[in-house]
Amino acid sequence: KKKKMYALLDKLEALYTANQNREYKCAYGEEKLLGEAFILTTYNSGSRPHIDSYPFPELWRGFYEEEIQDFTTLLNLSVFIIGDASSGYALGRMKWFEKLAEKIYGKDFMDVDLKRYEHINFLVRIVENLCFTYQEEEENRKLLIEAAHSMLAAFMVQNKELSVRTVTEYGREKKYYAMDCDWFVRLSSMAKNWKTDEEFDEMFLVCQNVNKFYGCNAMSLTFLNYVKAYERKLISLDNVYQAAFDHVGLAEMFQQMRQLTNYPNVRLTMEVQRYEKTDGKFEENKVFKAALDIYWNITEMILKVELKRSEVPTDFSYVINKISKIRGMEHLLDILTALGKDTLERSVYYSYYGTNTDKKTCLCHLLYVSEPLPGENGETLKKLLKGRKISDKRLVEVAMYNANWIDIVEEYLGWEGLKSGIYYFTAHMNERFSDRTAAMIAKYTPLTLEELNDGAFDLEWFTECSNRLGEERFKILYDSAKYISDSNKHTRGRKYADAVQGKVNAEELENTICDKRNKDLLMSYPLVPIGDENDVLHRYQFLQKFLKESRQFGAQRRASEAKAVSMGLQNLATNSGYTDVTRLTLNMETKLVENMEPYFAWQSVEDVQIKISVDEDGKPAVVCEKNGKKLKNVPAKFKKNELVAEIKEVCSQLKDQYVRTKAMMEQFMEDGVEFSVSEMENLQKNPIIAPILKNLVYISGE
Repeated sequence: KKKKMYALLDKLEALYTANQNREYKCAYGEEKLLGEAFILTTYNSGSRPHIDSYPFPELWRGFYEEEIQDFTTLLNLSVFIIGDASSGYALGRMKWFEKLAEKIYGKDFMDVDLKRYEHINFLVRIVENLCFTYQEEEENRKLLIEAAHSMLAAFMVQNKELSVRTVTEYGREKKYYAMDCDWFVRLSSMAKNWKTDEEFDEMFLVCQNVNKFYGCNAMSLTFLNYVKAYERKLISLDNVYQAAFDHVGLAEMFQQMRQLTNYPNVRLTMEVQRYEKTDGKFEENKVFKAALDIYWNITEMILKVELKRSEVPTDFSYVINKISKIRGMEHLLDILTALGKDTLERSVYYSYYGTNTDKKTCLCHLLYVSEPLPGENGETLKKLLKGRKISDKRLVEVAMYNANWIDIVEEYLGWEGLKSGIYYFTAHMNERFSDRTAAMIAKYTPLTLEELNDGAFDLEWFTECSNRLGEERFKILYDSAKYISDSNKHTRGRKYADAVQGKVNAEELENTICDKRNKDLLMSYPLVPIGDENDVLHRYQFLQKFLKESRQFGAQRRASEAKAVSMGLQNLATNSGYTDVTRLTLNMETKLVENMEPYFAWQSVEDVQIKISVDEDGKPAVVCEKNGKKLKNVPAKFKKNELVAEIKEVCSQLKDQYVRTKAMMEQFMEDGVEFSVSEMENLQKNPIIAPILKNLVYISGE
């Protein structure tokens, strides 16, 4: 066998070398030479990559059909190369089980030397992916299952010490099993590749025997495996509960059940989809239904203990963070009663998979994953609240913390605009949105989630919420929002609100922004109530000045400040009534030139005439003449003259405008921005912009 395996590798190496100068485009879009890399050319979302996901699959399929010829030989080749190809941690684990591998595979598969193959790492990947490609063919799949069962049976007739290794890691003993190392993992994983009820029955009984041999769940049977075995009358219901608490373990059981408890808001994995093929779609699937019934029963039992706990963790506190859903308003109120006056835990909202077992963290996690039962409403809440000391403010915090309760709390409190207000704060103070939350936010604002995260502000939404809720209730929502945002976002929200409500003035903000270069203040600055069009222009110039000053900093800071200016301009456009930043920018640039019109006419400074002139390309410059003759420069004696200094400053601003406008128009060309005829006519009046416009390419809408 060894001679045959080497011969196949020799031919595969020769084929690879003969094609090593061929180019291909990888999945990242980069051009690669085959001799330099053998990597994915495309991604198969939701499925395992196979040979067609790699460059030149026809070469490797052809090699399989012409040289390897059958799947058994391909499997032998994959085992032959795995021992020498593995490295690091995996190789160390393989050495533990070399004696067992020799007994299972024979001496021909030991002491393999692959160093002579220049492209061995690529050859291993080819062989591996040929296996993935052909193993799903029905004949090959059944062959693999039979081989896997035979291999596991062979483990159990050997000395157990050959297939299990106990090591001490981080002060604790841990067992490693042979079926999980590279020698055997391909076959052992195929032992559970069932497709029919009959194949499942055989798989489960084989894995049960292996588990009994090792005295643990060595084959990693899942909770759904045990539930289906119960439905197939292979085990009792008590066995399923024993598996949940012992063989699988509560933490792992809850983790595995997330898909079912959160369906249809999550995508079922390929492993879980197996059950839909044998037991029906989700809604009528008897295995899923039985699993969920057991899940709810176990959850109820845990809640009876956990909701009455002291500060000392219970036997179940370690798995609370793995629970993905609890149901019912009574549980919600029990959680709030247990919390008492404690604040909510922000870390739970931001870290769904926390590990803390302290009382407040556990209760807040349960609050976060709670939801009402069908039929529960505001009237139900009113009845169940009798005799409980739970404030309206606490209920608002619940609705802010967990969107499942928004409608019921709004109905009970009768606060007009509560739902809109909660989503307003969620949109402006949060960074993480579920699909459901994102869809709700989209109903209230045209801003994208990316724009909201970057600091864009929906002024109309804010005004509507604050007016409908009133100052006192709006403040309660604002205070509650601290539980769903980090401190920076919450502080930014306050700055925005203070600006819109006129609690700060623009001049004060300008001084602070210049001193601290605070980006949140910069983005809130345009939201201060606007006086007139000149006020809009002043703020526009201030934002542009801030952007220009950022050139002195490093690339990362320049980028973050540029983004803040971009959001500031967007907020200014919103506050000043412009449809978008483009229209704001063009109007402000034109307004800027109009205000500078006097500087385009000759003005006298003693015996010299001075003005700003714009050349045919739109570039401004200060020109000076004496007695009708043009001077090369402004005389040095006028260096400190106020009018000359003023004209030079205006010219500098116009040069900045030229640079901005040119870059802006180039971007407009790339984006295909549309302009009306009236807008183009208005832009033609601008002596800086007009020369730039004449060189652009236009496409009519006809």
